[in-house]
Amino acid sequence: MSKKYATFVEFGKALNDNIKNPLSASNPLTYCLVPSLNSQFVHGSSSAGMLYSNQNASCMSFMSGRCMKEWDGYCQAYVDLNQDTYWPNMGVIDTAAYTNAKNYYNIKPTIGQDLLRNTCYRKFIFVPGQKPTVTQFDSNVANSPVIEIYNNEVANYSWVKDLGNASLIDGDILVQKMLENPMICMDVIGRIYLAYMNNENNIKQQIKGSILEKYFKLNGSALDAYVGQAQQFVPSFQYQNQLYGWTS
Repeated sequence: MSKKYATFVEFGKALNDNIKNPLSASNPLTYCLVPSLNSQFVHGSSSAGMLYSNQNASCMSFMSGRCMKEWDGYCQAYVDLNQDTYWPNMGVIDTAAYTNAKNYYNIKPTIGQDLLRNTCYRKFIFVPGQKPTVTQFDSNVANSPVIEIYNNEVANYSWVKDLGNASLIDGDILVQKMLENPMICMDVIGRIYLAYMNNENNIKQQIKGSILEKYFKLNGSALDAYVGQAQQFVPSFQYQNQLYGWTS
């Protein structure tokens, strides 16, 4: 294709810079926010095959990618409005860790709670070598944004991203939300705690004096028990799995 011609998605963006407007039909929020079939009436049957409800992989991936950058009222509304516990977590990264924590605490997260967990995972955990599939949210809409969909399975050791310092940690709303909902986010908390115990990438200095360090010290025995069993069953918690060729 000649370079002078715009791709379909770029052509659409050029025509409509209202894509971020939450009332625009091009904004994935109009598909994903409310658990109903209303999006079919807004977007038509051509989108209904994949996006007929908001627990699909596209919506879950879009929302977690959006909310990891800024946890705003729309993110909280998704948590509050989506109370169904029937559907599987289609946007999960690291199914083994997610399922292990869910079974360990015998909980059934809501779709909204899954968003919080998925968002915290993407914000704080890095899986070396895993590259997302980059695709348009709705290929039937020219200016529909591009989203990243990650593989659900993780077979090697994961890493905790650089958390900065105590000030950044204490001011991070996702850290606050995570610690307010520990059982929902326990596989993420547990992985950070494991990094803390091993002092991976000097994480003890990063979190020194933070609410995260205080939580670890207050709940050390319970975290030791959880992480201990997770190391037996969850590949991303097993340090020997870093020998897959990844060193950072």
